[in-house]
Amino acid sequence: MKALKRVQNVARTRQAGEPHGMTRVVPGQRGAYVSYGQSVVQAVEAAAALLAADLRFEHLDQPQDELWALVDQCQVNRQADHVHDFLEVHSRTPFTTMCRVEVDYLKVEQPVDIFGIRLTPVDMVPIIRRQAPNLGTHSGCLAEVEVTGTNLELMRERARSQVERALRVLRVAFLDNYSVRAVQLRFRVGAVAELENGAGEWRAMANGASELTVNRPTVEALADRPTARLAGDTTSPIDVKAIVALRWIERAMFADDPLVAMLYQFFALEAILGDKSSGLKGEQLAFRRATLSHAVTGGFRHPAAALWLYEDVRNNAVHGSSMPDVSWADVQQFASDVRAALNEYLTFADSKGLTSRGKLMDALEEHPDRQQLVDWLREYGGPHWERFVAEQTTGDAEAPPG
Repeated sequence: MKALKRVQNVARTRQAGEPHGMTRVVPGQRGAYVSYGQSVVQAVEAAAALLAADLRFEHLDQPQDELWALVDQCQVNRQADHVHDFLEVHSRTPFTTMCRVEVDYLKVEQPVDIFGIRLTPVDMVPIIRRQAPNLGTHSGCLAEVEVTGTNLELMRERARSQVERALRVLRVAFLDNYSVRAVQLRFRVGAVAELENGAGEWRAMANGASELTVNRPTVEALADRPTARLAGDTTSPIDVKAIVALRWIERAMFADDPLVAMLYQFFALEAILGDKSSGLKGEQLAFRRATLSHAVTGGFRHPAAALWLYEDVRNNAVHGSSMPDVSWADVQQFASDVRAALNEYLTFADSKGLTSRGKLMDALEEHPDRQQLVDWLREYGGPHWERFVAEQTTGDAEAPPG
């Protein structure tokens, strides 16, 4: 490993005039200290970060302590290759096992695979629950997921995270395809997570949800949603923004106040289509939303409603001008459009091969029908759009269908 080689090399090299980095006790010599330059400290910190991310070394509780021991060895014996010994002692081969994670308030009639996890009926009570019977809520089903690593605690945590991502995508997908109440979508990761060897842990859980039963046909109908890929690990800049939006949508679903739910929905929309520039932010956001819808579906909703919500609801609430009244009907209608925007955002990015949100925004700004949309707003937008239209390039193209 290059990072370990660098630690060994800098530990054996003293640079004249190098700033002081750290003073440590000499191992086995009480009252004796040794000083190291910044290059050694930086090399140890960089190597520790790499070890923490490497499954072979994730079992180490304090990787920096082991690295400083390596530095000490390099000081004592400057000729031997201590990196080889370090790898022999501390490297472990990652193993793969199944982790069962409880899911509260969600029932399945038979095993079903969805979004990278397997949901199974509760036909076997996990060992850890039998050992701690007073956990409160009971699981509605078990989510099974394969995990790999060398640290049992971190492996269980990764399993929980993967199940949480899958459930987040499942909740939003259900709203788009089936008539269910939000209270039925409060299923969640439960108290118990247990590996196949019985190594498990439990956590106290809050109350407040209604159970939802699903079967294979209903779940399989959700698997081809554009948001399905967000259930897995992804570092794509496009997906990262989509995940932010997905999290705000999820929070909106669980909000008790319609105004709070509306604000969360706006945060979701701004995560994928908003920007930090000054000027007509509400008009830009609403127009961009209409452009995205037109680009993907060929049609669009009149952006006046989104503009009104942005200026009279979102801005007044966020900037403290007032606490506007918002009905649940307003929230549901806007939430439906935000979910559609999220799916269209991912679909548009895929169709154009876009890799970043910035490139997606540029593609919308340069859309060949953009001027037609501006011309349509000039005729049908009303007085609220006059400033925005005046700032746009004029054209004579025929307006697209609305």
